[in-house]
Amino acid sequence: VKFLPCQGEARRGSWYTQLTMRGNLQRLGFLVVTVVAVFFVFQPVHAAGPTFIQTSQSITTSTTWTKTNSPYIIRGPGRLLVRSELTFEPGVIIKFESQPFSGQFPGIEVLAGGRIMAIGSESEPIIFTSWRDDTAGGDTNNDGSVSSPQAGDWGNIILHGDTSEFSHVEIQYGGNGRVGVAAIEFKDGSRAIIHDSEVRNSGGQGLTIGSSATPLLERISISDNTTVGLSVMDNGRGGILRDSLIINNHQGAVVLSVDNAFSFENVQFQNNTPQTVEVKGKNIVGSSVWPYLPDLTYVSWNLGKININPGASLTIEPGVNIKMFRTNGLYVRGILNAVGTVEKPIQFTSWKDDGMGGDTNFDGSASSPQVGDWGGIYVAPGGTAELDQVTLKYGGSFLDDFSGIVYGFSNRNIIHAEGAVSLRGVTITDALDTGVLRFGNGLFLMTSSTISHVPRGLDVNMVANETIVVQNNQFTSTTAFAVRANGLGQLDARENWWGSDTGPSITSNPDGVGEKIFGNVLYDPWVGKPPDHNPVILIPGILGTELKLGDQLLWADIGRMIRDVDDGFMDPLLMNEDGESINEGVRVVDV
Repeated sequence: VKFLPCQGEARRGSWYTQLTMRGNLQRLGFLVVTVVAVFFVFQPVHAAGPTFIQTSQSITTSTTWTKTNSPYIIRGPGRLLVRSELTFEPGVIIKFESQPFSGQFPGIEVLAGGRIMAIGSESEPIIFTSWRDDTAGGDTNNDGSVSSPQAGDWGNIILHGDTSEFSHVEIQYGGNGRVGVAAIEFKDGSRAIIHDSEVRNSGGQGLTIGSSATPLLERISISDNTTVGLSVMDNGRGGILRDSLIINNHQGAVVLSVDNAFSFENVQFQNNTPQTVEVKGKNIVGSSVWPYLPDLTYVSWNLGKININPGASLTIEPGVNIKMFRTNGLYVRGILNAVGTVEKPIQFTSWKDDGMGGDTNFDGSASSPQVGDWGGIYVAPGGTAELDQVTLKYGGSFLDDFSGIVYGFSNRNIIHAEGAVSLRGVTITDALDTGVLRFGNGLFLMTSSTISHVPRGLDVNMVANETIVVQNNQFTSTTAFAVRANGLGQLDARENWWGSDTGPSITSNPDGVGEKIFGNVLYDPWVGKPPDHNPVILIPGILGTELKLGDQLLWADIGRMIRDVDDGFMDPLLMNEDGESINEGVRVVDV
């Protein structure tokens, strides 16, 4: 019996065995028989790896890293530069040998003309990890159990303008902050694809997208990263994350540019500390969207205004809750669309407001929201703002360089309307000074809204012959005034609630004890005003018809008509516009 190894590529755990029977069979005249069989032996065939790769090497021709030569150990300063296609077979393990004392945190960088094709499988994922990670590829740093992998053990993977693809890939323990900001960085128009993969335990962010990159990210988990899970800055009008999970990240879930066009579909956010989306930057120049991300609260730590520039727009989706930092606000010279719903309103509040989104300023109960904690919404001439089902509170301290001099202007209004402004279902409360200031001659509409707990409610400046209509609103708990009309126009403020059935407090309404109003304001009728009694018309021939409500005679009770001057006892006889009695209990007795 002879055991002969298989010629060519060795296969783990298998040999070809040749059994030859000769000898006496030949001497006896029998045919010589050769039997070929396969037996399995218990001694494994060892892979050829590890394979060491210096970062000084560059991938300049199409190259494949095989499972046979795995694990690959990348060592040296800087990053391994990929200028051609680098393919990883399923099951390949790539480890990065860091030298913290000499500042060596190696990584991989894909440059123009290069790309990575890392297509693993569910049973054989491709793993990028620390060389201290003994769970993948064994003890490659030969120190037994002395060391263990840590977040930020190696550099990162940077993708420039490429079309790389990662599938069933695990990227862990990268993102060292001395050489980058995230475990994976998409730059310069990268159109890379990552799906069915995991990014975890980064020393910084999990992924960052910038410089006009538009990656496609599907079915990925971004977890346990030192800062945020995903950062999207200056991404250039595209890219999407769908069917994914962002979980257990330690400085928030997501960072977005104020000028955002990145999309999210069916993404879950769990146990991030805190559960926030931070919006960064000060200029919106395109068609920006602040998307609704379930269970997350937006925070803006900007000082001063966020500019919506001419020709640009910002759409805030229903359900978005936004916490604003001191002096921060929106300066609208383009278009603002903040349209919520009754079920999913949009809310603006103070950065100190733990009642919305929890303690996002990390001071426990040391601070609480106050009037003037942030700025407001300033709609400049030429700008347009539509707000529907929006709540704004604790604002009114908007400081910035409106006049061309830094902090040379102080705006104490939650909404300052010089452009075209439409307010429907808007609630403004706890302002430092004025809820809404309308100035200039832009189109202005306010309906079904509430202004309360502010010194000044609605302050309107009008030009000659101008009429502005504000109806079906509520004004309560104002100290200086609820409404003031200035200028030569007229404010039609009929059918509003002024905090009392007696109507607003104004000289022409001496019995009114509601909110104060000043100027050329139409206010009568108001919500809550008792209806005027319609007169009873006596038609010859029906005087003898008796009408009763229960046992009470309503018509014709001549005695009560004389005693009750306003005939209030006959109110049940009122009819609706169809000529039908408003009280079904009225009955005809005698005719």
